[in-house]
Amino acid sequence: MAMDLIILMALGEDIDISFLNRKSEQRNLGIVYEQALNLGEHNGFYPLNNSGETSGFEIYRLDYNTLIKQLPAPPAGFHDSGEAYNFRFGSSNNEATSALYTAAILAESDRAFVNVLDPQSGRYLTASQLIEFGKQMVELDEKN
Repeated sequence: MAMDLIILMALGEDIDISFLNRKSEQRNLGIVYEQALNLGEHNGFYPLNNSGETSGFEIYRLDYNTLIKQLPAPPAGFHDSGEAYNFRFGSSNNEATSALYTAAILAESDRAFVNVLDPQSGRYLTASQLIEFGKQMVELDEKN
């Protein structure tokens, strides 16, 4: 079963690999990014290293203007322009935490706005909520 996160963010440059790795290390997330996150051009599987294992998730660019007509408004409302992405991951907790932690790092970036929507619940999630959810999944894996 595939799950999704919808990322709405301000227009901007590619996400620098050093920024991703620095944020992952600061938050002790266990993710090592091996290639820049070029959201504007990337379409498909995005590989990374999660806690010493090869992992990743799928990234698809969506049409921002079309999408915002279909989604609930984020707390601060929609912006006139932006970028929209779908982070899609399978039932593996490793894939899920890869997508959740990456979304959390983006939510802490210096872009003017980043909103992360869980389309299954219809709720927007903060970076802290995304990280907490990911850590709960890691704890479940460790118990099993």
